[in-house]
Amino acid sequence: MMRKFKSNGLVLVAGIVAAGTFAFKAPVAQSWVFTGSTESQIKDADAYTLSNTTPSNCEVSASLPCSLHVEATNRTQLQAYLDPKSTEEIMDEADGQRD
Repeated sequence: MMRKFKSNGLVLVAGIVAAGTFAFKAPVAQSWVFTGSTESQIKDADAYTLSNTTPSNCEVSASLPCSLHVEATNRTQLQAYLDPKSTEEIMDEADGQRD
């Protein structure tokens, strides 16, 4: 009887662990394309558009970011990401730059 209880208990624990593992979804980075035209807009989430494609006119060194990959699904989350960062940090993290 005790052996059956231990066996059933292990199955129950394994089921709970498996369900918890599959229920947790890791955040996925989203691509936000900078659509602004001035450096003063770099820290403004309204100057970005959620996109599945990276612009083709990106360069290695320019004055504006091309796009950012951030775990933000809306502009409020993106703004929370941008707020504590300096313009230089955002430019360093950007996927390419443009003029």
